[in-house]
Amino acid sequence: MSIAGKFTKYTVLTIISFLMSIPLLWMILTSLKTQDEANSSRMSLWVSDPQWSNYLEVFRSGEILQYLSNTMVYAISVAVLSVLFALFASYALTFISFKGRKLLLIIFIFTMFLPAHMTLIPSYLTLANLNWLDTYKGLIIPSAVTGFNIFLMYQGLRQIPKALIESAKIDGASHLRILFKIVTPLTLPTMATLGIIVFTYQYNNYFWPLVVTTSDSVKTISLALSELVQVDGAYGIQWPIVMAANTVSVLPVMVLFLLLQKLYIQGVMYQGMKD
Repeated sequence: MSIAGKFTKYTVLTIISFLMSIPLLWMILTSLKTQDEANSSRMSLWVSDPQWSNYLEVFRSGEILQYLSNTMVYAISVAVLSVLFALFASYALTFISFKGRKLLLIIFIFTMFLPAHMTLIPSYLTLANLNWLDTYKGLIIPSAVTGFNIFLMYQGLRQIPKALIESAKIDGASHLRILFKIVTPLTLPTMATLGIIVFTYQYNNYFWPLVVTTSDSVKTISLALSELVQVDGAYGIQWPIVMAANTVSVLPVMVLFLLLQKLYIQGVMYQGMKD
């Protein structure tokens, strides 16, 4: 690519990146404003006197730390279980021959197209019968297995040459040994990609925690932030405090992505490879 072409490409990417970051920038700047500045109709990207006390106010009661802790337990648990369950299921679908394998894969794919609201009432009644409402079990276990997770991991395992697996079987390796010694290292980028996707989705999930939780002991940050906005009506909302709380809530996701971005990019590229 010529110098002019590279310059054009990077210029366009820089502009798009800036436009995509405007909401995040606006949130951070609003968190440093006074209430009067936040309520002003004039949008300003400059804060003359940053109000760092807004963040102290967010942490003053200590409740946000409880909600963040609940959310991290919920999101990390679902992400880890999702990767494990998807890994086992996709290994069976890819490397173990059994009757009905293709039908089972079709069923998993079909569930990806089912609206979540269709399974809401059966899921709720099942959790109620198990006494799992308003518990971590009720939050985590129903979210840990989805057709999307299995299909994504299945696509990653399909890139592994079957001759490699057959050679390991000839050498006497068991399925568990093949799974953890051969398959897992080769699909680490796919596992990281799936883990990040699931963690991010569940961390921001509002609907499911709203349905199955009621107490502060398991309440997630998304529910807490929505309640913060609803307090005192539209004209009584302390927008700087709300935006400070939002800024604090996005930090774990940003840190996770920065730590695992290389694996995530490798996983996305890995999914695009052909057999």
